[in-house]
Amino acid sequence: ALLFHVKQIHGYRFHLLCARARGALCRLRGFDCRRWRADPVARTVYRVPGNGAGDTVRNEQACEHRWYDERRQYSRRVAIPWRVAGPGALAALVGSWYGAKAVAYLDPAILRPLILVLLVLVAAYTFLRKELGAVSNEPEHGKRSAMLAVVIGGGIGFYDGFFGPGTGSFLIFLFIRFLGMDFLRASVSAKILNVATNLAAIGFFVGNVELMWKLAAVMAACNLTGSIIGSRMALKHGTGFVRKTFLGVVLVLIARLTYDTFLR
Repeated sequence: ALLFHVKQIHGYRFHLLCARARGALCRLRGFDCRRWRADPVARTVYRVPGNGAGDTVRNEQACEHRWYDERRQYSRRVAIPWRVAGPGALAALVGSWYGAKAVAYLDPAILRPLILVLLVLVAAYTFLRKELGAVSNEPEHGKRSAMLAVVIGGGIGFYDGFFGPGTGSFLIFLFIRFLGMDFLRASVSAKILNVATNLAAIGFFVGNVELMWKLAAVMAACNLTGSIIGSRMALKHGTGFVRKTFLGVVLVLIARLTYDTFLR
């Protein structure tokens, strides 16, 4: 049987204030919550003995509240491509569930160097291709688009449940690169898939990890406030603003993973 432990919380008030700001940043780029859940206040930690995995961080509740509000805000102003987002979300749901289960057998930290390289490539490609995601070049979505969305959703969903950092960035980039979306439409679609991955991860961890429900509820309220602010800014300023924010947060994530991989 798995042995689960809850790590002691430090800096409670500071992190609650940070949650509000993090919600706004997440909101602008379809951000994955994983870097935030790496902070002590946001995490429920469990150790799987005997597999060398060490401590693995997961806490999904606050993120799930934010993703729901993001989807509702965007759906009022941006047409959601359900022919792509629907199949992709179903695949992401399944992928995330199995990714979360895989944590019991593998150490997610082994992916850090690979993810760091991929994020550098994503940032470089996006920066050099100024026209990338500036306008929508979407074809009429049919079976091909649905299959691509399933592959993207399943693959990124598994990664999201297993490790997580950069999930939103990868989804946005892949939707732009392979489905011809602009940054705003890609961000909307990424949020739909993130709802699915978060639901699946919550469903798995609820039965296997002792969760900090009261803390998660407070963080969810803070994230909800930040998400409303972020979504309105994205809708007001458009695709160019989302692109710049996307690049900025990817660079921050690269710096964080570089520190975790080589300096810590």
